[in-house]
Order: sequence, then structure tokens, then C-alpha cells
Amino acid sequence: MTPSPLPAWGAIAVDARLSDPSACSSRADSFGRKIRRRNIVEYIVGGLVACLFAGGTVATASAGEWPIAIILASFVPAIGFVLWYLKRRGGYEAPRFEEPCRLHLRRSLEKQRGLLANAWLWYVGPFLPGSVALFAYVTWRVADKVGWSEAIEGVLWPATFTFGIFALVAALNGWGARRLDREIAELDFTDEVEMEGDEI
Repeated sequence: MTPSPLPAWGAIAVDARLSDPSACSSRADSFGRKIRRRNIVEYIVGGLVACLFAGGTVATASAGEWPIAIILASFVPAIGFVLWYLKRRGGYEAPRFEEPCRLHLRRSLEKQRGLLANAWLWYVGPFLPGSVALFAYVTWRVADKVGWSEAIEGVLWPATFTFGIFALVAALNGWGARRLDREIAELDFTDEVEMEGDEI
């Protein structure tokens, strides 16, 4: 009965080291393909998980377990929000007209860095209220039969596992954001070195 969040997505990190100017276009294209593949996987998995929660809602409602049905139903709009946010803020933008390749690559890296850095809020956050409500309700129901001590003991490990997954998702995305920070810094450093070389 423990709900699972959308699977943790692989932190997008691209090697932005450009050995020569002609490499920029291929690096940017590769980064774009990774982002598009990641988003497609998220949409598919999110749709499947939403269907599972919708099915669980119908099943528990049919059994007369309306509080649980309502809690499970709350995960469907949470998933919808995550996918909407990903589509709106996490898509790969095509290069702007006459925009230098490195500027486009840097802008793309910054956009994904911001997305990953805030994943704890928009990717994990929407699932927290429903998860807390579900564990609280189940604990209360079990406590009526076996007492609070046993009820809390019984829910402790499932809750630890669930919220541990949430923490892991946030941590992995935070790591990915820091990785992209380094890539952006390396890209800026390369630009500075080349500009100094041009001045000489």
C-alpha cells in the first residue's frame, strides 16, 4: 500500500569540454537528445504510474475504503503536475537564430541545472502530502486494533523506505546540478582562455 514516487531520473550531466569549435555543435546535439529521451521516458512512466494510482483509487473506493481512495487519487494530479512542469521547464530549446553555439550550450546547461537543483520542490514535493496522509491514516486504523506502539512499529520501515527514496531522488538531482555547475564553469574557463589568446 506504500505509494512509489516517479522513478528517480538519471541526472543529466554532459561533458562540455570542447577541444575545438567544431565539437560544440555535436555536443549540443548530443545533450539535446539526452534531454528528449529523458523526458519521453518520464512521460511514459508517469502515465503508467498515474494509471496504477487511478486503478488503486477505483479498487479501494469499490471496497468502501473512501479515505484511502481519496488519498490515492491525490497522487494522480501530483503526477500530472510533475509532467506538466517537466514539459514547461525541462524541454530542450532549439538554438536561437544566429546564436553562437557555445552560448546556446551554456544556456541549455543552465536551464537543466536549475531544473535539477529544484527537483526536491517540484519533483518530490507534490508526493509528500499524499504519502504522509496515507501513512498517518493506515497507522491510525491499525492502532485501533493493536495499539499505537505496534502500529507505529509496523509502519516505521515502509515509511522510512518511501521517504528514503524521496531523499535519494532529491540528492541525485542535487548531485546532477552540481555536476552541471562544473561543466558550465569549464565552458566559461575555455571561453576566457580563448578570448585571452585572441587578445594576444
